[in-house]
Amino acid sequence: MLELYYAYSEIYGGWALTYMEDAVLENQLGSKRMVSSIKDGIEKKYWIVTTEGLRRILGLLTQIGYTLHPKSTRRPDGTPNVVSAEGERSANLMIKAVAKTNVKDAPFGSSANPYDVAKLAAFVSEKLKNTFGKMCVWVVGELSGWKEGKATSFYYPKLIQPNANGADPIKFNTIVAPSIWRKIKDKCQIEGVPLPKNGDKICALCEIDFYEKTTTLQLKIQDIDLDYSQGDFFRQKALIIGRLVQDGLFDLNRNLPVPVLPKRIAVFSNEGAAGYYDFHNKLQENKIPVTLTIFRVVLQGTGMEPSVIKALSDMENYYPKGYFDYGVIIRGGGDTTELACFNNYNVASAIARCHVKFMVAIGHDIDSSVLDEMLVRCKTPTDAADKISTIYRDADDEIQDLSLDLIDAVHDKIERYDKELIRLGNQILTTATWRKSDAENQLNHLSHLLCSQARMSVEKKKVHQEQLSEVLVNTVRGVSYNEMQRLRLMRETIGDLTHAKLEKAEGDMNRLFESMSFYVKTHIDNKMKELNNYAQLVDARDPRAMIKRGFVCLSKHDGQRITTIHHIKKGENVRATLIDGHLDLTVNTVLENKDGNEKG
Repeated sequence: MLELYYAYSEIYGGWALTYMEDAVLENQLGSKRMVSSIKDGIEKKYWIVTTEGLRRILGLLTQIGYTLHPKSTRRPDGTPNVVSAEGERSANLMIKAVAKTNVKDAPFGSSANPYDVAKLAAFVSEKLKNTFGKMCVWVVGELSGWKEGKATSFYYPKLIQPNANGADPIKFNTIVAPSIWRKIKDKCQIEGVPLPKNGDKICALCEIDFYEKTTTLQLKIQDIDLDYSQGDFFRQKALIIGRLVQDGLFDLNRNLPVPVLPKRIAVFSNEGAAGYYDFHNKLQENKIPVTLTIFRVVLQGTGMEPSVIKALSDMENYYPKGYFDYGVIIRGGGDTTELACFNNYNVASAIARCHVKFMVAIGHDIDSSVLDEMLVRCKTPTDAADKISTIYRDADDEIQDLSLDLIDAVHDKIERYDKELIRLGNQILTTATWRKSDAENQLNHLSHLLCSQARMSVEKKKVHQEQLSEVLVNTVRGVSYNEMQRLRLMRETIGDLTHAKLEKAEGDMNRLFESMSFYVKTHIDNKMKELNNYAQLVDARDPRAMIKRGFVCLSKHDGQRITTIHHIKKGENVRATLIDGHLDLTVNTVLENKDGNEKG
């Protein structure tokens, strides 16, 4: 059986691998540094590779059919052997072996001899023990769900690997014992580096632990490499926030004015989410009379971006500007690994450009996403409902206070106006009384004056009238006799002239009437002659008269008149109309008048 031994060499600062003839390894390790040592007259060759190189080689061996097996290489005194360029020496490092086996020999069972759950769990556990034993492996991932508790508490963070396409990340549950955490804290203090936090990408030395009863696989963290920097999750978040700030979008939505009295709220949540019902029930519990319009969206994985952007577009297009007072993104919890989809530039920029002020409630207290940073953040959907309730109550209380202030101000105004009206009324009454008395005095004076003047004027006019009457009587008496004679003569003259003119006019009228009567009679006789001529012509052209004389009227069944042989063909049916009915005929022969040849 071919075996590959490897151990760490402090002299060469890398891992020493025993040489073996394998074409794949020759291609991979041919360019690596090679050293040799001679012991007992036998030369041994070793490759020297880095830790990362060793990981790649072991992964390659697994792909081409090598399986890791533990191998006891301890000396009688219990110390492990370490292969180095100088030979064998003792160290607190374990030597591992890689043995090439036939994959087909693995006992995966058959349908005739299947595994039950317990047996399969035992098989997996045994495989892990045989493969890794007590060996620790270095695992790279982002720290998530970390929350430090008491000094004697165990910690249960996760190590995650985000997906580039925004899908849910791959994650491992881990456990950190209090003693290990104290060692990590001391190490960070000595090195002068900050403690690891959520989102940091770390390289952790882990022991693989599989618990058969629950088939739970977790990693027991034993140590961490402090050389790794911040994790991809927070780095991606920082890049997106920087881009939003550069584009002037980061504070755009958060700087929108807070609605004074929120009445209509657009809720963005997935269908049947518990967070939405918590939000809805809390508003009802707080007795806040708001209208909720739910836009059903996907809030995890790659489907979030198109779903949320379409919902935002529907809100902007189907509802008038200013219809909604608030927009709320609700998701009922989850760990930090599920926040990756909220670090999305397209979603963030679409929300930033909305005319509706947004708040986000996705159930995270420790970690935050891009949307948490750029919008009004709420820890939970219930917290979002409480914030809206507080805004509503504050506005309602302010309205009540303003109403009371307005009522008090109106009462004060009315009271001041009443007093002013009373004062003005008294002043007007006093002024009116004084002016009335003065007017009455003036009227009395003018009345006496007018009466005196009227009496004098009447007396003067009476005297003048009497004088005129006497003059008129005398004048009339002198003129009336002469005028009466002249009028009598004019009447006699007018009567003679009128009688003569009337007789002449009567004679003219009689002659005019006789002339008009003759003209009218002559005109009527001429028109009657013309009408008789027209009547005879119409009777002559009447088809019925022609039919009475023996002619017939031919037509097709659709009513089209037949006036020429070119309108009909042999074999067609025609209708002959007579004076008292019609005949349906069939054309047997069609003849032309020109030469008498038969057609058809």
